[in-house]
Amino acid sequence: MPYENNTGLPSVTQVINPWLPTQFFTDEARDRGTYVHDWAEAYLNGAWFPLNHPEWQGYVDSLKAWIDHNVVETVLVEKRLIHPGLNYCGKMDLFATVVFKSGLAQLDWKTSQAPADWWELQSWAYAELGHVNGYKVKWGASVRAHSDGSIATFTPYDPKRWPKMKNIFISHLNCWNFHNK
Repeated sequence: MPYENNTGLPSVTQVINPWLPTQFFTDEARDRGTYVHDWAEAYLNGAWFPLNHPEWQGYVDSLKAWIDHNVVETVLVEKRLIHPGLNYCGKMDLFATVVFKSGLAQLDWKTSQAPADWWELQSWAYAELGHVNGYKVKWGASVRAHSDGSIATFTPYDPKRWPKMKNIFISHLNCWNFHNK
């Protein structure tokens, strides 16, 4: 699906984007990520999705293996949420419960070849959106799909670090607001 944000509020990605290494955000990487996200949304909602990019099939197989082995209950998939207090929004990938850790998780799909430190910041911002919208998110993680189809890599984030992530994200949001309002 094409990106859409009609809220009038900055998204999590817009807020943190000025501090990201965007030289790695190629058109191919963006298209691949969109394709895998769209596939995951359809799969988790029990809908059919055309698998018409054989060059990205490994990413789909990787993520499917992880979902099939780990997701117990899907609570919310690819929904844009608004934070009425901090005035930002975000379209999180998945709120779910998993077999190996208790509590509701915020899970974020990734297709990059290497992990990035800013993913934890992004995870906090999505978990916070969950909290203010009535979802009792207990922890967050990234799930990085692999091109070879091997099961995705799971990277959990410690909720004890959330106060630090909150401070950093609010600093980014204040800068975004200063330069864009």
